[in-house]
Amino acid sequence: QGIAGGGGGGSSAASLSNSMTHSVGASLNSGDDFTRFHWSLSGNASESNVTDGSDVTRRDAALNLEYPVARWLSVLGGAGYQKFDDGDPVNKVDGPTWNAGVLLRPGPRTDLRATYGERDGGTSLAADLTYRISPRTTLTASYHERLETGQERLQQDLSFITTDPNTGVLIDSRTGLPFNPNTSKTGLQDFTTRTRTLTVSLHGTRGRNSFQAQGVAEKSKEESTNPINGNEDSYSVSATFGRRLTPDFDLSVSANYSHNKFSKDNRTD
Repeated sequence: QGIAGGGGGGSSAASLSNSMTHSVGASLNSGDDFTRFHWSLSGNASESNVTDGSDVTRRDAALNLEYPVARWLSVLGGAGYQKFDDGDPVNKVDGPTWNAGVLLRPGPRTDLRATYGERDGGTSLAADLTYRISPRTTLTASYHERLETGQERLQQDLSFITTDPNTGVLIDSRTGLPFNPNTSKTGLQDFTTRTRTLTVSLHGTRGRNSFQAQGVAEKSKEESTNPINGNEDSYSVSATFGRRLTPDFDLSVSANYSHNKFSKDNRTD
């Protein structure tokens, strides 16, 4: 898959180089015979050839487990092995990974998944919350940490594009919201970054009307022997209102605000 693009957010350096990525993956999941104990085994390998930067090699294998303790509580755990090499010794990862956490369903409206472990050469925290305020209104929140190149971030975001079966609109399969190609709030660059992202979204429908509000805080730290851009902090809020005027015609209005701060040159956009 070929990936090319410019900076997201308010990037202050050169744009993203072209890259060609070759990847293969496989997974095996527990079936109906496993009524309580659920497991999944997965493996992935990829090679990215970057035109104006170092090539990137990634290998991942993981076994993830889920055991329901009660109707509202499941225990999560996993272990695996990871290799990552982008040509910079600072980012070279070659070792085991693990995670442990819980899946909470205290009621029909709430799902909360939270895990803590070790990945990408350091500790890692992840959490996803879904709260159904009403049948027509949903609140979602997520926090994730990841070590990756700009090309990998863009490719991952694009891989979640799917189509809403009712409207035919392109949506993000992770949230069910209309797809936004600029999901990375901090800059997309050739170098590898350790990025921490917190996202909170509210979306719903009222008859022919739909609405969405979202807030994102993202902190990106360049991981390099000789940093070029340093750190970048991004904060953004957006709101969208849509109305179905006819079966073939929609109207939408949106407002967005973003704030990006770059530590390297003490600049704020």
